[in-house]
Order: sequence, then structure tokens, then C-alpha cells
Amino acid sequence: MAIMTKILERSLGGGLALALLACSGPTNLIAGAIPADAATEGPADEEDGGSGTDPCNALPTPTTLVPPQLSTDPRPAGETETGGSIADGTYALTSYSLYNVDPMDLATYQQTAYGETVRIAGNLLETAEVTEMGRDRQEEQTAFTMTITGSALTLAPRCPMDQGAEAAQFTTDGHQLRLSLERGDKVLVFDRR
Repeated sequence: MAIMTKILERSLGGGLALALLACSGPTNLIAGAIPADAATEGPADEEDGGSGTDPCNALPTPTTLVPPQLSTDPRPAGETETGGSIADGTYALTSYSLYNVDPMDLATYQQTAYGETVRIAGNLLETAEVTEMGRDRQEEQTAFTMTITGSALTLAPRCPMDQGAEAAQFTTDGHQLRLSLERGDKVLVFDRR
């Protein structure tokens, strides 16, 4: 969610944006090979002779945005991720929760809404994201190579290449996918369509 970082940097200054950068992407995680038939071709960047502005995937922009569920308290101790078998398909964000929110930042987060669509095919994870904060609206597409070990999910960037890798814990039942980022301070829930 580099988008939210960009918007918050304008609204709150770089200090908070840098802190949010670490919890910025519900879908940023690390490595493995992608079968040629499972992946959509990534964009041609300037190094490959392309413009560097091509979209990362063909996912439509999400139309449903959800506000964050905010808490200044830590995530409840009994909530842990258990892994599972992530089914190929398209998932839509249905909720996201932020824990340990600084009380000084609550008003800013309350003005934010976020939407994300995720498509998983083998070890390819693609996203289309929208973040709105007040009148600011940012859209972004990303693509990652996904690796799963137990309940740990890691993504390595494929597009754009300048984003960092992230790790998360996850739980899935084949229909719903829950990602826990930032040591559990950020929890995103997606439903498979």
C-alpha cells in the first residue's frame, strides 16, 4: 500500500509515512519461480525497453472501499494465523483492522478508505488497490512472486520492481484469506469471488 503512504506523507509529514511504509501493503510478500502459464506478463520497464508506465496486471480498479477498523489496543492475544491451502482465484478486501494506533493519528485514519482486489494463480499474486483519504485518491497495481512456508507468506516484487519485499502470517479456509502484517498490528480479510 504504497498509495496510503504517499497520501499520508502529504497529510501528516514524512515521519508517520515512514512508519506506515512498513505496514503499507496488504499484499507485499517473497520468492519462488512462476510457471509461464500461470503468470500474466509483467510490464516492460525502461531496462527492458518499455516505458516503465505500463500497468502491472489487468485487474479492474476496486469499486468497493472499506474504512479501517481502528484500535489503540493491541490485537487480541488469542488471534493467531494458522496457514492453510490458498486457492487460486480472485479475492476482494472485505475488512482491515489496525491495532496499536497512536491516538494522535486516529482522526487521519478515520478519513481513509481502502479497496483491494487480489488475484492468485500458482505462486503469482497480483493486486489492484485504491486508497482514498479526504479528496485524495490513489490507484496502484502490483505483482509479486509468492512463497508459503507453514502460515508464513512472503512476496517478492515483480512489478513495480522498486517496492520492497514483505512478509505476513495468513489463515485461509479456501474461501476467506486473512493476512496479518506488522506483527499483527494490521489484519486484512479477503473473500474469494
